[in-house]
Amino acid sequence: MNGRPSQVDKGMHIVWFKKDLRWQDHAPLQAAFLAQMPAILLYIFEPSVMSYPDASQRHWRFVWQSLQDMQRQLDPSGNRLTIVQGEAVEVFGWLSKKYNIKGVFSHAETGNAITFQRDKKLKHWFVENRIVWHEFPSNGIIRGLQHRNNWDQHWQKTMEAPFIPST
Repeated sequence: MNGRPSQVDKGMHIVWFKKDLRWQDHAPLQAAFLAQMPAILLYIFEPSVMSYPDASQRHWRFVWQSLQDMQRQLDPSGNRLTIVQGEAVEVFGWLSKKYNIKGVFSHAETGNAITFQRDKKLKHWFVENRIVWHEFPSNGIIRGLQHRNNWDQHWQKTMEAPFIPST
């Protein structure tokens, strides 16, 4: 060992996959790639989300199969998808003890009350820990709108945006 800090010690990013489990046209993944810093590709099975009434075993089986397919696509490059179980705040706390996390890249989730509350807690936690959270809109939906005036124009603009190739 030469005593110099490794690239990971200098900082790294996390790409947090939530509902959008694909490589193509994935803005958070593209932005993290363009940042040219090592990144962990992360999916979290959250017990609170999994037990929420709108979840089903069929849904979670599909998520698991999608994650396995993503890993098969990653294998030739030598990269790995990190899949963990735990509440998101706890998982990010654990990761922050192991790595110098500079940023988290994810889609802004437009799910249910439990994911909205989780994201509010995480936003506060990220600020406290000086981690920049880069949230990208998903499917043309804007979280927190006070009205729906001109929503269709925004949706149309999103749908006509250029396709983002896989990295």
